[in-house]
Amino acid sequence: MRTLSKEDLVEIRTLLSIGWVPNRIYEYRKANEFRGQRPWTRTSIYRACDRLEESHGDIKRKKGSGRRKTVTTAENVERVQSLLKSPERAPGTHLSQRKASFATGIPRTSLRRIAKELGLKSLRKLRVHRLPRRIRETETVEQQRVRLCRELLQIPRLADCIVQSDEKKFSLEAPFISQNERVYTEGRKVDIAPERLLRPVSHLSFEKKLMISAGFSMRGKVFLHIFEENENVNEDNYQQLLLEVALPACARRYPELDFIFQQDGASPHTSRKTQELLRGLQDQFGSNFIPANKWPPYSPDANVCDYRAWADAMQFVYANGPLPTVQVLRERITEWWHQLPDERVRSWMQELVPRLQKIIDLRGRQCQQYFNKI
Repeated sequence: MRTLSKEDLVEIRTLLSIGWVPNRIYEYRKANEFRGQRPWTRTSIYRACDRLEESHGDIKRKKGSGRRKTVTTAENVERVQSLLKSPERAPGTHLSQRKASFATGIPRTSLRRIAKELGLKSLRKLRVHRLPRRIRETETVEQQRVRLCRELLQIPRLADCIVQSDEKKFSLEAPFISQNERVYTEGRKVDIAPERLLRPVSHLSFEKKLMISAGFSMRGKVFLHIFEENENVNEDNYQQLLLEVALPACARRYPELDFIFQQDGASPHTSRKTQELLRGLQDQFGSNFIPANKWPPYSPDANVCDYRAWADAMQFVYANGPLPTVQVLRERITEWWHQLPDERVRSWMQELVPRLQKIIDLRGRQCQQYFNKI
C-alpha cells in the first residue's frame, strides 16, 4: 500500500465530514486521478478512513509510528561521529567513509545520512607541494619561507617591477583526471565495452615532449620560449635563454630598466655560473634580480607560473584531448600565448603580495587553499 500524503488525508477527512463513504471517495478519486501527490487505491482509502475514525479526524503521525530504526541508533551515531571527525587533540586521524563503513558494518548510504544529520560537512583536500621537515638544524623550511617573504615585501613596488619566470614540460598526452573521465550507464558495468572503460596513458621516458619557459609581470606577458623536442633545461641553454630571450624581453617591457627578474630554485637557476652571469648583466640592463638565497624555497604558491599560468595553458592546449604531433603541440602553445590577454596576467600578478603575506600569516605553511576554491 502506498502511503498517502498529508494533503490526501485532509481531502479524505473533508469528504468524510460531508457524509461520503469510502467507496464513493474511491470512485471520485478514480475520476480525478490528476489530483493529489500519490495515486490512491481502494485499500489505502479504506485504511485511511478507519484511521481517521479512530483518531477522530487527527491526521498527525503517532509518536513512534513507522519503521523501527535499525541503523541510526544512538550507539551507531556516536560511533560514526567518532570515526568521521578527528578529535581536536589528534587532527587528521579520522577515517574515510569507505573505511568507516567497513569498520562499523553500516552501509555507506546510511553512514552519509548519519553524517548529514550530525551536521558534518565533507570538504575535499587540495593537492599542494610538500614541505620537507628541515633544511638545516637552526631553521625549518617554514621559518625560512616566512623570513624571505618578509624580506621580499620590504622591496619597494615589488608587484609592479617583478618579472616571474619558470619552465614547464608539455607532452602529447593530455593530463588524466579520473573525475572527468567517467562513463554513465543505466545497466551493468559488465555490459559496457571494455575499451570505453580504459584510457591508455604513456609513462615512457622517451615520449615526445616540449619544454617551455615563460615570464609574466604586472605589465602583462613578457616572454615565451619553446625549446627543441625533448630538450631539457640545463645550465648552458638556460644562460643562453637569459641572454637572447628573457632579459632582452624584460628590457622591452620595462624601457626604464627598473624590473626585478625572479626565478625559482631549480639547479640551472641557482648554479654559480648563472648567478654570476645575472650579476654581471646588472650594469648592462640596469636591473636587479632575486639571488638564489633570497627567494623562499618550495614556493610554487608564490610564483604566478605555478599558481595560475600553467593551469591556464594546459586547459587551453588540451581542450580537445591528446595531440597527434609535436608540431601541433607547439602550435597550440603558441596560440595560447597569443590569445592570453594582459589583463588576465595582471589579475594573476595582483595575487603575489597577498600570497606572500598569507605565507607569513600561516607561519610558512602552504597558502594555495586560500586562493583556489576547493
